[in-house]
Amino acid sequence: MIAPGLIGLLIFYIWPMFQTFYFSFTEWGPFGDVRGTGLSNYLALFDGPEFLLALRNTLVYTVLSVTITEAIALVLAVLLNQNLRGLSVYRTLYFIPWVTMPAAIGLVWRWLYNSDYGAINYLLGLLGIEGAKWLSDPDLALYAIVAVGVWSGI
Repeated sequence: MIAPGLIGLLIFYIWPMFQTFYFSFTEWGPFGDVRGTGLSNYLALFDGPEFLLALRNTLVYTVLSVTITEAIALVLAVLLNQNLRGLSVYRTLYFIPWVTMPAAIGLVWRWLYNSDYGAINYLLGLLGIEGAKWLSDPDLALYAIVAVGVWSGI
């Protein structure tokens, strides 16, 4: 009875993990020729100037998304355990991100964040506020992605 789940786990999670680990020690040519590189890929990764920026962004994303998600989720969990009118509707709305495919979530949020015709900038324009370039402005992009992570994590 566990075979279908186990087979899916092996095919979609375990095998790709081992394959990725193997590929991290190789270099692929333009025609699919593979050669081993040893640790040179990792040395180049840690030596590159982007490594510290990526590490900083990862830490900021993790701290912000975990802190905000846990705080909001705790408040919502308390509220959803109260005897409220229309509680099943609220619970359904709360559960939607968990059953929505991550790719669909990404597409919807990409549309919402679009700087030319996105819904967020449109609504800001109705209020007389100039919209931002949510995903292309380096000062805003990380926080816009944190907002998506918080929404889907709650």
